[in-house]
Amino acid sequence: MLYIFDTENADISFVYESVKYLSKQRKERLDVIRAENDKINCCAAYLLLRYGLFREYGERTAPIFEYEKREKPYITNISGAHFNISHCKNAVACILSDENTAVDIMGDIHTFESGGSIISYYSRRKNIEVVRVTQDELFSCLQKEIGL
Repeated sequence: MLYIFDTENADISFVYESVKYLSKQRKERLDVIRAENDKINCCAAYLLLRYGLFREYGERTAPIFEYEKREKPYITNISGAHFNISHCKNAVACILSDENTAVDIMGDIHTFESGGSIISYYSRRKNIEVVRVTQDELFSCLQKEIGL
């Protein structure tokens, strides 16, 4: 599945609310980021991944990342879960699969339905469901279903 989170209305309060749901590893990564928009994207990407891992795999465990030579992260503690994340000016996209996968999002997410935004992905699956996730859905899933 391909998950999309609109960051247009997110501000620094989203980051403050998100911090309690971040793993220690992700908090350390967030600490070195200076720009507010990049902090928002960092938090949104991680929360979107957690959301997808729960929805697709029933996974309540926080992912642990290692990094390949080109800094591409992969999950070491959840078997069979492959992901990729991309962001543009006002959105973050996360794709999950049981095999290698990729996503790239460009343009303005608000014009996605009319062809103004380009989301390209690689997956062997023929049909990829696109799910837009709201801030309320993210936090609700983390609180009630994952139990954070």
